[in-house]
Amino acid sequence: MPKDDTPGQYRVSSLQYYFSDNTSNPVKFIYNAQGVLLRKDWYNIKNEVDFYEDFIYEQGLLTKIKRNLSKTDFAEVRFIHEDGLTKILEYWMEDANANLKKSHSIEFQYNEGQISKSISTFYDGSPAYYSLYTFANGNIVSVKAYNLATNKLLEENTYEYDNNLNPFYKLSNQYLGSPIASSKNNVVHYKIVSYKPIPQNPELSYAYTYNEKGYPVEKYIIGNAGKKYLDEAFTYELSH
Repeated sequence: MPKDDTPGQYRVSSLQYYFSDNTSNPVKFIYNAQGVLLRKDWYNIKNEVDFYEDFIYEQGLLTKIKRNLSKTDFAEVRFIHEDGLTKILEYWMEDANANLKKSHSIEFQYNEGQISKSISTFYDGSPAYYSLYTFANGNIVSVKAYNLATNKLLEENTYEYDNNLNPFYKLSNQYLGSPIASSKNNVVHYKIVSYKPIPQNPELSYAYTYNEKGYPVEKYIIGNAGKKYLDEAFTYELSH
């Protein structure tokens, strides 16, 4: 593992995500003096801020992420905590009348500080489901999703990792329950096995280049015959 593995000490400052036509858009990360993430600016192809996300904290815990467009909130994630752990995520979206309306929520259960189960509830009539998590070496290696009403297995996601530090690990709880935020290392293989009537079972492999600290600076999707396609690029800064 890289030595500088304390979140906020050596931190990602920008992410460049690439499209199939080789165009790309950046996301820039803004921190306070203590290395706490305060804002993410999402840019369009004209290098203008398309929208931004504000991260709001109370007593050191993330309580809200407000997604803004032209200074108007059009989406929020609200966090409810219990014993210092995130218990519930609520996702709110703008409706036809420009009012924020709760679209779905995720409730988490833990085992020795690691996520063991989540329950996803939707407010449009979609079936609720729960997910069971398996960890190994600090990484999510399996997530099994079940229908909440019938306990029928719907889907299983499996992940494999490299040995390098994931720059988004514990950066925020924005993607809690995903390898992006909850796994120490970087995903190199991702497979979905669906048990639905018409299953779709995508499988993706990734490769990285790393800087001298061992952090990824480029992420590639591995295509047919091993061809690599640039997916994302990262830059970093040291906190003071």
